[in-house]
Amino acid sequence: MIARSWEQLNAHPRTRDGVVAVLWLMLGLAILQLGMLQVWAEFAVFRTRGTVFLVALLAMAAIATMRSTRPFLALGLGAAVAAVDLSFGGSLGVVLILSDLIYAAVKYGSDRGLRIALWATLAFGVLLIVCLLVVSPAGQTVPTVVVQLGLLVVISAAWGWAVRSERARTRTALVRTHARQTTEMRERIAHDLHDLVANQIAVAGLNIEAAKLQLATATAPAAAAGSVLPANALAASLERAKHGTDAAHRELRSLITVLTASLELDAPEQHPNDPDQLTNELNSLADVLPAHRDLRWPEGDFDRTHALLAAEPAARRGVMLRVLRELLANAAKHGAGDVTVELAAEHTRISLTNEIARGSRTAPGNGHGLRASAALLEMVGGRLESRRETDSATWIATVALPGTEPTVAEEGVR
Repeated sequence: MIARSWEQLNAHPRTRDGVVAVLWLMLGLAILQLGMLQVWAEFAVFRTRGTVFLVALLAMAAIATMRSTRPFLALGLGAAVAAVDLSFGGSLGVVLILSDLIYAAVKYGSDRGLRIALWATLAFGVLLIVCLLVVSPAGQTVPTVVVQLGLLVVISAAWGWAVRSERARTRTALVRTHARQTTEMRERIAHDLHDLVANQIAVAGLNIEAAKLQLATATAPAAAAGSVLPANALAASLERAKHGTDAAHRELRSLITVLTASLELDAPEQHPNDPDQLTNELNSLADVLPAHRDLRWPEGDFDRTHALLAAEPAARRGVMLRVLRELLANAAKHGAGDVTVELAAEHTRISLTNEIARGSRTAPGNGHGLRASAALLEMVGGRLESRRETDSATWIATVALPGTEPTVAEEGVR
């Protein structure tokens, strides 16, 4: 019960800061009630009966309400109030809240703000030491107060830094655990795809091939008699089915390769590259489109795209080809007309433009393919976005290749 309440409190920083501020205020009021005033009475510049300490305590409690949401602003304001409080001799409640503000600034502050605060504190400390050496106070009050305040700052900052470092170590450990679990899950998915799906597709392809051989044997007499039209149609249908199972098998094995491949940014030479195989893969992109639609490459773009993909590691190259194939599949399913593939000269950008015919009616898609492609691109450092032009029937997908700025690719999807 207590642990759950604490987790809920941590989930709402403003509420947590408010509770902490109220607790500090109650403790400070108790200290004032006990008469623990003017901790450094010899250091006091002004005299007071105690009202100033109450006002300073209320101000510090109000500042503590933003101890974790705006830690450095709270620390700056708190230091100013503490300086005024110190000029009247100092009160223990204000000192305790100041130590908490230092702790919170180190724990919750940004890295940049922490560096600035560190250098500012070091500069102030050096300046203070130089002033003490030059002025050389006659008594021991000033050096004693400086040492005590210095210890207060060091202890509070060290405490905050210890908690901050532990949080960073815990976060790193969680990230590593998540990465390991993700890798294990991908391996299990790849094994299941291979054992349960890929083998079945391969068996289906073998059965189709066997049916083609049996058909050829059975229709041999009919072919000799000149009556082969139905048999030819059936053979063509089986041939298309065989091509479909072969393509599905290749795609599934490519997906298994992507799932099991290391997605680290290795050097290209660590992954053997077959230029002819890449050429065949780029040429096979046109097979995604129906027979009456063409895939067009402006002059030189095919070779430049080939060179771009050839320079990428095998895992990245496989992901990019898969994303291009998915975009073309969207264009084939939801668009009309030819598709043009361009590679921009100024950036690493691939554009797929699909001219959708007016009045064409296409089935609405659910976006699963694009979401899966975006997830694959993110795994290798790329990016994919999709939107439709408001003044035309063209859909635009933003494809940023790994290591480049987001760029625009147009294609006909819905």
